[in-house]
Amino acid sequence: MKKLALMLASVMMAGALVGVCACGPNSSGDDGKIEGHYTEATEQDIANKAGSIDLLTALVGSDPDSWTIGAKAQEKLDVDGKIDLTIGDVVWPLQAKLGEELNYFVNVAYNTDEGTSFEGTGSAKVSLEGKGPTYGVEYLKYLLSMMDPDQDPDANIDVDPPELPETGTAPTTDVKANVETNIYTVVGGDDAKLYAELKTAKYKFGTEAEQDLIGKGGLFDGASKFFVDMGGFDVEETYFAQQVAAEGPASLYNLGSILVMVKQLGGKVYFDASNGLKVKVSFQLVDLIKGIYSFAQGEEYDVEEEEDDLLLAMLDSVKFSKQTVEVYLQLDSNNNLKQIGLDLDVGVTSMTLDFSGEDETFIISGSGSLSLSLSVEKTNDKVTAPTDLSSYKNIEDIIGFEDKAEMAPDPEFVG
Repeated sequence: MKKLALMLASVMMAGALVGVCACGPNSSGDDGKIEGHYTEATEQDIANKAGSIDLLTALVGSDPDSWTIGAKAQEKLDVDGKIDLTIGDVVWPLQAKLGEELNYFVNVAYNTDEGTSFEGTGSAKVSLEGKGPTYGVEYLKYLLSMMDPDQDPDANIDVDPPELPETGTAPTTDVKANVETNIYTVVGGDDAKLYAELKTAKYKFGTEAEQDLIGKGGLFDGASKFFVDMGGFDVEETYFAQQVAAEGPASLYNLGSILVMVKQLGGKVYFDASNGLKVKVSFQLVDLIKGIYSFAQGEEYDVEEEEDDLLLAMLDSVKFSKQTVEVYLQLDSNNNLKQIGLDLDVGVTSMTLDFSGEDETFIISGSGSLSLSLSVEKTNDKVTAPTDLSSYKNIEDIIGFEDKAEMAPDPEFVG
């Protein structure tokens, strides 16, 4: 079972590595960077400049039991990759170019009596162009036809599911999709709502005419108390990282302890202390993965030796052209958190993962690149979201999921 779980995780990692990329000169992820005049920090620098900084206090203030904060987030993802899955006697090719942008503004409040509440508003854009196996596209169309909200649920549907190919290279179909949406989030008390107003939501398979998706609707409504209460913070006094300053707080949120662990995992730490404190943490992706894996083994995680060899072999089979992971943090002169950022730039020139056994063939091969940037800035501004969302329907009502889903067969038994 563990070997299967690791294989599935490997497939997901492979998809993340090859399904990604920056297309064009502005997609290097610069929005996630915090510019500064950085110099590499020693452990003594970390002790002196970060050993007494508690990130919880830096974020919410001196009272962790009652606080309110605002934040503005900008995120951008660009991907371009191709992958071939060889399963048995069939090769399944996949190619995709994905662009996605998100802007989100949120106010969050917490106190011990009422739990967490927040209100947010934002917008998102997604564009996709690619080629996918015709079978997958046809099966998706089949499911969409089964869930057509204008269709009589008691009517006989004369639509046959597609058949799986048996040998050779599976045929592909062009796929396009474009989505622009406004997002509204309201959470408080025992209630939680997420609404999406789709300004543009179109898709196209092959040469067929472009089609519209839903207009607007609630993605969930009346979430459980568990979701509402998932906020709030308890400082853990048992943090296992090294305490870098004797007078500093040895907690889960101690910046110095976190940065010492970063160095233990193979990362580099840089400081700009000219005005407050700016921190840059830099990793090579493979070093980060191996560092986390080595640390997990040191903490006596139950990992079998053959799975250890499989993970290392998987990493060795990936040839990178770039694999930069950078995390940024900025605090003012009073150690109040101002901004965080993430910049990820990964390129894979080739990859082959062979999970074949005596009676089966399962090979993943491909190439691609990924660019991801994220910037979150603390703000005192207040969210202004629509006050009347009564016209928004539940998502299940819009696509007719509850009435039609049971009619769609499991794809494992199709063909």
